[in-house]
Amino acid sequence: MAAYRFAYISLLIFAAVFSQVYSGPLSSVILLTFIFLPLISLLIAVLERAFFKLSIDDNPVCIEKGSSLKLQLTVKNMFFLPLSCVYITASLPDMKEKNEARLFFSVAPFNKRNLNICYVPTFRGEYEFSAESVYFYDILKLFKLKKKYNIKKQILITPKIYSVDACKNQFSDTDEESFIQSSDFSGGERSFVRKYTDGDEIKRIHWKLSSKQEDYMVWQSIKNKVSQVRIICDMSNHGLNETENALFSDAVLEAAFAISLFNIRHERHTILSYYDCTNKLTQEIAVSNISELYKTAETAAKIKNYYGDPDFFRLAKESFGNENKNSDIVLITHTGDQSLARLTEKLSETEGFTLVLIGNAESETDAYIRKFKNVNYAVVKPENFFAEISQAISNIYGA
Repeated sequence: MAAYRFAYISLLIFAAVFSQVYSGPLSSVILLTFIFLPLISLLIAVLERAFFKLSIDDNPVCIEKGSSLKLQLTVKNMFFLPLSCVYITASLPDMKEKNEARLFFSVAPFNKRNLNICYVPTFRGEYEFSAESVYFYDILKLFKLKKKYNIKKQILITPKIYSVDACKNQFSDTDEESFIQSSDFSGGERSFVRKYTDGDEIKRIHWKLSSKQEDYMVWQSIKNKVSQVRIICDMSNHGLNETENALFSDAVLEAAFAISLFNIRHERHTILSYYDCTNKLTQEIAVSNISELYKTAETAAKIKNYYGDPDFFRLAKESFGNENKNSDIVLITHTGDQSLARLTEKLSETEGFTLVLIGNAESETDAYIRKFKNVNYAVVKPENFFAEISQAISNIYGA
């Protein structure tokens, strides 16, 4: 805009000099035109500003992390001249800070236009989209007018729910036989199907599915025979910065939901347990079907991380101490230090104890935990989350 102003001032000076050198009606008209034209242009911009309307659907939005967030602003021009030099400043939700976006547009006279904003959220949480100001340029681009709005929209980003199955890599999810469906070869226990390996009994071969897959498939009984699984989530902060804390806490919850979905599909109920730092108590959410799982994901979107006390490993010990023997326990944490090794040693005699570590453990801790053969232990790296959580679930329930 500075360039337009400089150009116009130059023309105004030229018109003034011209009217003095060549005094006459024509030079006077030119000078007066350059004097009053900006005022007319400003008046039109003021009227355009007065007849401009901006709105948004204020219903809250809830989407899964990684999905495309689509917002729509509606602008109306109730003036008889077109709007050609207008833009809106909007704040897009983000974990660390608000990212400002500028939306440039034009609108025909007595018309409206929808402006679409697409955004892919990086982390779960509660966010707010806001459009606070609209800026108008006059026709000559000498002036910029501002019109304030207080448009806000609440956005809830839930953790991503990964659908994995211990036999997922062998055939498609759409095959009705890809899930656990029979107890014929497991002595009354639920089973799934995997590829044949050396040492498998011939009587366990699933002949019908083998013919479809062009490879021998065998029944594999699931280790976990209980009907209920308690998943304890570590929501404490131990990262180097806010971004790392969000990355690991999201992965902890997403691992919990992937395991929950697997258990639901295999007719085992899940109890999600985490420390609620807002209400200063441990929350437990029972999940028995997929509908409840998605409702729980909305709750999980609002879970706050916490620093310091209470120590997560102390909470985990208390949960184990109070746990019913008919339930298996899955502990999901992102802290792979000596505290985790000591906890594993203490709980290693507990039947049905599973440990899922998000990220990497200290080398000595990792080696120490792997010594306990009766502990189901899996390491999942956030940067390769889907592949590694799939493998972890396969190892825990199917190996």
